[in-house]
Amino acid sequence: MKWKKSSGQKDTFHPPVLLVGEPSAALDRMEALLAGTGAAITRADNICYAELFSEQQYFDAAVYSDSLSAEEQISLARIMRVRWPWMKLVRCTSQDSFTPEPGLFDCEAESETAVPDCLRTAIFS
Repeated sequence: MKWKKSSGQKDTFHPPVLLVGEPSAALDRMEALLAGTGAAITRADNICYAELFSEQQYFDAAVYSDSLSAEEQISLARIMRVRWPWMKLVRCTSQDSFTPEPGLFDCEAESETAVPDCLRTAIFS
């Protein structure tokens, strides 16, 4: 975890976060929301790139967009739980979303605007 202290300001948290989802305006908005909180974002356009990036660099958390299918989310989450057990897993859900097995995700945000708070909760829990 990275902490940055600016003169005269309180500590700021800048977690490295992997954002996984198909390229879209919604994913761009989610990236902007997370970057606005100070997170250092790396985008992966699919689960193959997500695995590749996770092997190459450290992430505190991975955020799954609801653009990924249920199968993709479950498959990637299971792999990440085994290979990178410290990584917090956050998913953005939609109204017709599936219910994953208990404990697979650290936090589930009901909208893209709720993702930053959900991420903060997952990292500090």
